[in-house]
Amino acid sequence: MTLTSAIDGYLTLKRSLGAGLQAQESILRAFGRAVGDIPLDTIAAETCATFCRGTGAPTRGWENKHQTLRGFFTYLVSRGYLGVCPRNNPCGFSTRSCPACDVRR
Repeated sequence: MTLTSAIDGYLTLKRSLGAGLQAQESILRAFGRAVGDIPLDTIAAETCATFCRGTGAPTRGWENKHQTLRGFFTYLVSRGYLGVCPRNNPCGFSTRSCPACDVRR
């Protein structure tokens, strides 16, 4: 599965559950543009970190990106599209591990 199709599937699911996703959709679409339409298993933690951090001092936007990617990758791992989560606390806001990384198969 490619990143773009995974983003589309995630957003479709969230909308079907009644979620308002304007901010999350723009973050995920920006992530897709930044990374490209690549296979999901080729996404590296460094790629996520680079996207979340951007440039300059830490902002609330970093945390928003981090939380959005966390939810997205949790969805991918729980559905079996990814074996492990590539996101390794990219923004540094939380010391908790990604719940998707704790899934035991």
